[in-house]
Amino acid sequence: MKIRLGEARIGVSRYVGLWTGVVLLFAAQSYVHDAVGGHVWDFGDYLRWSMIEWYTWAALTPLVFRLAERHPIGAELGWRALRAHLAGCVAVTFTALAISATISHQFEPGSLGEQFEIFFTKHAALGFLTYWALVAIQRAVHFHDEKTRQEVEASRLAAELAQSRLQALKTQLQPHFLFNTLHAIVTLLDEDPAAAEDMLLRLSELLRALLEDYEGQEIPLARELELLDLYLGIQRTRFKDRLTTQFYVAPDTLDCAVPSLILQPLVENAIQH
Repeated sequence: MKIRLGEARIGVSRYVGLWTGVVLLFAAQSYVHDAVGGHVWDFGDYLRWSMIEWYTWAALTPLVFRLAERHPIGAELGWRALRAHLAGCVAVTFTALAISATISHQFEPGSLGEQFEIFFTKHAALGFLTYWALVAIQRAVHFHDEKTRQEVEASRLAAELAQSRLQALKTQLQPHFLFNTLHAIVTLLDEDPAAAEDMLLRLSELLRALLEDYEGQEIPLARELELLDLYLGIQRTRFKDRLTTQFYVAPDTLDCAVPSLILQPLVENAIQH
């Protein structure tokens, strides 16, 4: 079983354990304070008073978290959220004091009104601080969860982007080109080892360049032409005298950004068809 605290959920045992730590901390603080003053009660009394106060706040914490979630306080403090939390602070604190006084009335002498007066004079300011501390904790948990979600989303998008890049690479560099090139290399190993080695080096350089350049959406036209020349070098080795190529490019266009691999499929189709 888990307790819902706004957007977060926490196990009951862990939740109770956290508040038990708060109970023990404040019980020990009150005991030491009175011991230094020379008037001390039994530690069980301090423990009971601390349990009444802080377990009451433990019961009200989900309400405070829901208020903080409903009226979020961000980098810019809006008056609407501030007014809602000022009213919530007063209402929740007085509710905590009333519940604590009612429970304490079952164990302590005096009327209910006297118990409420004791709790109000001793714990009202601390109650206000507790409310705002819980609001701050809720916002910290919210921002942590939001950051975690953004990191998970960024990882998912990065994986999808990598997959799309690989898919685009497969689309741009058609399988038949790879198969034909590898087949030509195997054929040239006996006929012309130097040409086979040159083709293999160009192919590896082309594949490496394609993967490196896929880090961006656009590249300079000069770089695009370098990639195209690697591709054409392989094709010229395959087709020998049957294929000749020339580039006619205005020098002032070489620095222009173009989509990566925009020319290779056009040239490939021209050679194929």
